[in-house]
Amino acid sequence: MLNKILDLLSFSKAPKQGTKSFKAPEVAVAQEPLTRHIVLAGQAVRYTVVRCKRRSIGMLVDVDGLRVRAPKRVSLLDIEEALQARAEWIIEQIARWALLRDTVANAFVPGGSFLLRGQRVKLQVTYSLFASLTQTEKLWQICFAPEVIADEAAVARVVCLQLQALAEQELLPRCEALLREVGKTAHVVLNDPKTQWGSCVRRRAGVYEIRLSWRLMQVSPALAYYVIAHEVAHIFEMNHSPRFWAVVAQLDPHYKRHRKLISPYSPLLGARY
Repeated sequence: MLNKILDLLSFSKAPKQGTKSFKAPEVAVAQEPLTRHIVLAGQAVRYTVVRCKRRSIGMLVDVDGLRVRAPKRVSLLDIEEALQARAEWIIEQIARWALLRDTVANAFVPGGSFLLRGQRVKLQVTYSLFASLTQTEKLWQICFAPEVIADEAAVARVVCLQLQALAEQELLPRCEALLREVGKTAHVVLNDPKTQWGSCVRRRAGVYEIRLSWRLMQVSPALAYYVIAHEVAHIFEMNHSPRFWAVVAQLDPHYKRHRKLISPYSPLLGARY
């Protein structure tokens, strides 16, 4: 991994007669979400409404904005009254997602800042006779050789490779230690998925593979540990049943809070540089 970083710094047919024809079964077409706008706490908010089989109105704020899931019997007036009742929470969540999107957009560029273990780190790019990468708690300084074109793509490659190296040093041993603690074994690898922080796959009876996103290095150690505990728990229960969550609770007593806190960091998974 170090060598890679230094290298970057330095350089249809008709049916036959008599054949029976079958009519394809009709498939229910999913209803398109309804897009609307509302003013919450003095701020204009765009949201979508999805009608579904449920008893109450559900709200979700993520990278795509505010989404509302509601029963067909509930009127739009009822939905907007429910939104007004939770206006403060909705505006707060929208602001958190907007801040994280800005962090992702300006992450691996000269003069920008990125997340490392949940804290912002400033990124400084310079030129020097000798290529190097200097890291402190608040600043990473990348020195490129004079002949290298240090564009944004080159800077991003260096930072990503170094984050992957840190993930190998910190995340993999932490997962392996937890596996030993619970008396289980699994092949643990790093990957770069677009939608999941981690996954656990059963290859065959008694043989498991745990995959962790190297981008877990960008969230706090407590949130990264929650993901590790979640995937290790799948070795006991390959589902999300109450028994599975009981195992997670034993491994991470604060998992409910951690599960909620890691959600706004999802844009990091979809970031491509």
